[in-house]
Amino acid sequence: MRLSRERIVEAALTLADRDGPEAVTMRRLGRELGVEGMAIYGYFASKEKLLAAVAGRVLSELDLEVAREDTWQERLRHVIRSWAGMRDRHPGGFPLLYRRRDWAEQDFPPIEEILASLRAAGMPPDRAVLAYHAIVWMLDGILLATSFGDAPVSDAWIGGTDLVDSAAFPRFVEAAPHAAQVTPRQIFEFGSELVVRGLEQLVSAGPS
Repeated sequence: MRLSRERIVEAALTLADRDGPEAVTMRRLGRELGVEGMAIYGYFASKEKLLAAVAGRVLSELDLEVAREDTWQERLRHVIRSWAGMRDRHPGGFPLLYRRRDWAEQDFPPIEEILASLRAAGMPPDRAVLAYHAIVWMLDGILLATSFGDAPVSDAWIGGTDLVDSAAFPRFVEAAPHAAQVTPRQIFEFGSELVVRGLEQLVSAGPS
C-alpha cells in the first residue's frame, strides 16, 4: 500500500493509542508502516508537524452537533461529554492536543461552541473568557491523569483509618469507604456538573 499523509497519521494515532504518545518516533512509525523512517519526512517535515496532524485527526472526531432548542447548559454539557469521549477513544492520542503546536482549523469549533454557550447564557465577553478557561483548566487536569477511567483513584483512605483516632476524625473515617471507590470518571462528571451549576448561579446573580 502506498504511503500517504492520511495513512501515516492513522498509523501514528494507532501507535500512540496502543503504546503511548512517546512511542511515536519516525523510526518506530516506519517499522509499523513497513518503510524506512526517513520516507515519512517526504510527507511531514518534522516529527512535530506529524504530531500536530495527529492532534488534528483526534479533534476531527469531536461531536459538536446540538439541537437548536438546547439550552446553553445542555450545549455546554454536550461539549464537555464529547471532549471526554475523545479521551476514551484515544488515550494515547489525546495528550497530543496539549503539545505546543500551531493552530489547526479543528481547534476553533470547540472553543467557539463553549464561548457561544456562555454568551447565550448572558455572560459578557470578558467573563465568558474567564469561564472558558476555568472549565478547560479544571476538567482537563482530570482527563490528562494517567489513571483516568473507571478504576478507583486510590485505596489509601482505607489505610488511613487504621492510623487516625476515629473520635478525633469521625468524618474522615465515615468518608474513607466511599473515597476508596471513587473513580476519575466520577470526579470528572461531578466536577463538570459543579461547573455548569456554578455558572448558572453566577449568571442568575447578574454582573458583579
